[in-house]
Amino acid sequence: ADGASAPTITVDLVDEDGTHTNAGSKQIAVNNVAPTIVLAGANSVDEGATYTLTLGAVTDPGTDTVSGYVVNWGDGSSDNYIGAGNVTHIYADGVGDISRTITVDLVDEDGTHSGAGSKNITVNDVTAPTIIHLGDASGIATTLNPYVWAPFWTDAAVDISHKANYANAGEAWTPVNLSALGSATLPGGDLYAGDLGVSGKNLATSTISQELSGAEALRFDLDNAATQVTVDLVRFYLDDDANVFNYNEAGRLQALDAQGNVVAEAIFVADSAGGAKTVTLDHGDGFSAVVLTAGAYNGNNFVFGAYANDAGAFAAAPYNDGKLHGSDFLLDSIEFEMAPIIGVNPVPVP
Repeated sequence: ADGASAPTITVDLVDEDGTHTNAGSKQIAVNNVAPTIVLAGANSVDEGATYTLTLGAVTDPGTDTVSGYVVNWGDGSSDNYIGAGNVTHIYADGVGDISRTITVDLVDEDGTHSGAGSKNITVNDVTAPTIIHLGDASGIATTLNPYVWAPFWTDAAVDISHKANYANAGEAWTPVNLSALGSATLPGGDLYAGDLGVSGKNLATSTISQELSGAEALRFDLDNAATQVTVDLVRFYLDDDANVFNYNEAGRLQALDAQGNVVAEAIFVADSAGGAKTVTLDHGDGFSAVVLTAGAYNGNNFVFGAYANDAGAFAAAPYNDGKLHGSDFLLDSIEFEMAPIIGVNPVPVP
């Protein structure tokens, strides 16, 4: 029934004179047979993701009882468990796809049985997403150096353009001017203190000409698809101008596909008296451009430059009480997480 043991077989003979015990004997060795275990799980896993291994049925011809499971994950680490079932592990970052052999040792009354089960898997190399970050400009612009902030807003894979009236389909998108001079007209300087907006005073709700206001729009076109965009806004105020109506500045961030169709959208409302706001928009299928505008939805109608209330709903269209009021803001930075290019192996950076 169980080994290891060394039993002695004896034979008694029976004849007319009775039973003759131990008429012959033979000693034998009963060898212990190590238990085996069934392992189940996926054949591959991405680095950094959770891999689940199922510790399944144990087979042992002897009468031993397994009391411990030692899982060797194949990357130099191991874990001990007292029962079967699902166990998990996370494989660290590596270079290229890596083959790993998981082995399981079983512990019973006879000791530890190494390699009672094994499973080969592949740990897939996952390339970190490419990040494009624009903004966070520093330095002091002068008439001799009006483009001091331009390098912070320049990337070969991104084209930045603007319109005075986003609702006007006949108006062409034109390149932004990454200087701080001549902000009174649309082709003028679009940067104020390093932050990007739209020059031209489409709707002069601010003393700062570059603030994106009214129907003005900023557009970023990408050479390759992105899956996420994050914008950091400034001069985007809760209770704008401290007006008695508690109107909050509001805006919209749209993601466009290669044909110019809106595939995702985020609306946002100021929630800080300090004027800072971070907005993130995700679209897993990818997008080719984003557009920023100021305003809020009144039902299904987007009202450019409109205010929102504390609940984020439409509060008021731009109005004039001796001074023109409406939503406006500047862009301090924008960051894109680019979609992986399927089928292309990235070249390692030395």
